[in-house]
Order: sequence, then C-alpha cells, then structure tokens
Amino acid sequence: MPDNEIELWGGSFLHTRIKLLVTRLQEQTWEWATYRRCDALVSLDGRQLTPYTGEPFEPSEFQVVEHGWTHDHCGLCNWSIGESDDPRDGTGYTGGKRWLCTGCFERFFS
Repeated sequence: MPDNEIELWGGSFLHTRIKLLVTRLQEQTWEWATYRRCDALVSLDGRQLTPYTGEPFEPSEFQVVEHGWTHDHCGLCNWSIGESDDPRDGTGYTGGKRWLCTGCFERFFS
C-alpha cells in the first residue's frame, strides 16, 4: 500500500481525503445504533431512490416503498451498513442522515 493511503474496512483511501472527511464529520453528534430499514421514495421509472422522510412528492412521478431503503454506507470508507445479525454489518454510528461504520468511528472519533 502506498504511503499516502490508509486502510479501512471498505478498502484503501488517500490520507488527504479521509482527513478532510473526518474534519467535516466531526461537526455532527454521533450515536450508536442498530440499522433498521426505512421507507424509500422511488421514481416510477426506477432511476431515483432516496430515503423517504415524509416530504411531499408528486404521485405521478414517485411512490413510497415501505422498508425500501435497505442499507446505507459509512461516510468514510463506504462500508455497507444494513440489517444484519453481524454487528460489524448491522450496527454503526448515526448522525441522522449519515452513518459511520464501527471501525471508522472507533478509529477517528473515540
């Protein structure tokens, strides 16, 4: 691995990229949580998918899919966090809309 890279659960990343992201993410309050699916807002053509938080939408263009948002990704290493019996995959730290995997949180924020 090159000297300018850092190894995280999701792979190898440039030190400068991780340092910038850590600085931005430190502004949030993080709490440990078990991941749970949430509703998704899906475009009828299937090209757009986003967590649904109750905002108004155009029914002729979108539909709400119950429990359709199945996972998120760590804001640092892109590790997939979703419902799982394995704590490494099914838990993490959330600041509301963003998630951090346990590995990245423990390494950079605790």
